[in-house]
Amino acid sequence: MRRLGACVVTLLSLTSIAAADRHSLDDDDAPQASSQEQVVLINASPDVDAGQIARLHRVLDQRGLLFHLSDSLEAMLEGRNVLASDLDAIKAAYAGADWAGAEKIINDDEKRLLAHGGADVATSLSLLYGWRGLIAGAQGKKDDDAMRYFRAALRLNPAWQVDKKIPSPDVKQMIAKAHHEVDQSGLLKIVTDPNDAAVAVDGNPQRGSTEKLNLKVGLHLVQISADAKKTHSEMVDIDDVKVSHIDTTLDPEGELDKAAKLVDENAATPPGTARLERARAFKKLTSANRFLMIEGNDDSRVRARLYDVAMKKVSKPLSIDGNAASALIAGQVKSALGPGNSNSDVVVVGGGSDDGGGPTDHPRWYNRWYVWAGAAVLLGGIVISYELSNRDPTSLRGF
Repeated sequence: MRRLGACVVTLLSLTSIAAADRHSLDDDDAPQASSQEQVVLINASPDVDAGQIARLHRVLDQRGLLFHLSDSLEAMLEGRNVLASDLDAIKAAYAGADWAGAEKIINDDEKRLLAHGGADVATSLSLLYGWRGLIAGAQGKKDDDAMRYFRAALRLNPAWQVDKKIPSPDVKQMIAKAHHEVDQSGLLKIVTDPNDAAVAVDGNPQRGSTEKLNLKVGLHLVQISADAKKTHSEMVDIDDVKVSHIDTTLDPEGELDKAAKLVDENAATPPGTARLERARAFKKLTSANRFLMIEGNDDSRVRARLYDVAMKKVSKPLSIDGNAASALIAGQVKSALGPGNSNSDVVVVGGGSDDGGGPTDHPRWYNRWYVWAGAAVLLGGIVISYELSNRDPTSLRGF
């Protein structure tokens, strides 16, 4: 029995060492917990309202959970190129017949979109050109600019529509007429460097030769792109008399251009483990490890997942109520990948750290070698003690 007692003491000692080691690791990690929990917010769904994104951004910022980047890069990753506040301001200016004020906001947003917009730039521009059409119609420019703007909005986004309470009956008829494409066409000649650059018109990739395109008369978005190059985006006004031209040399790709392409690629990737690979590219761009990706919405709730590149983990979908208290929202994000969280159901992809040498999960105390070694010693001691206590006394050595 003395051996059994010694085994128990051995196991308790090893367990105490494991517990002490666990607590020391937690203490060591404590100063870094805040930075490790910080996230970059990425909008991976075109259907999410910009106001919901802005609300979540503010909550993360207030709670110290936002991994700060430049304002322009944050806006690109969060899909805030055309802000909801801008659209509200345009609507207010329109209601007050402040045509110049509305046009200024539209022009500023259009320049920003053409400078660094991604594949969704066509949808964003359709909103702006729809407002251009409404403003032109309200000013009586029905046969000229208004129809051109409405057709441009529908070319950029066939699903574009306007609140029926806004336009007058005459303008409503113009919008209905704009759904029918014109018969006239014109030519667009394109010369690019590199000469194998890809061309998209109104958001649609062009097949075959793109040196000379036959397009319907009116406004069109032309985007020219190539690997490691900044995408050239331009609104072209096609004429049925004179040939239109684009002659451009693509500049080297900058930070915002890389971000735009990554956001587009990410949006086209299925949610879950497949997006974890995309998150690695975001890490190279931002140096962050955690990314909260917005993947859809239901009324006031936003659907999201938390991706951790360093730990190779993806949380199950989170349902975040935009009207909830900031502490509750922050708690959801912080605990999404936490151990023992019944709401997270963490999916672990691979193991260890990524190539960047980021932090990994510390093994639980019961997975450490010395705990199992102690258990083996205890079990062996119990077996030996049991056999000794049940053997014939005359078989004991020394007698």
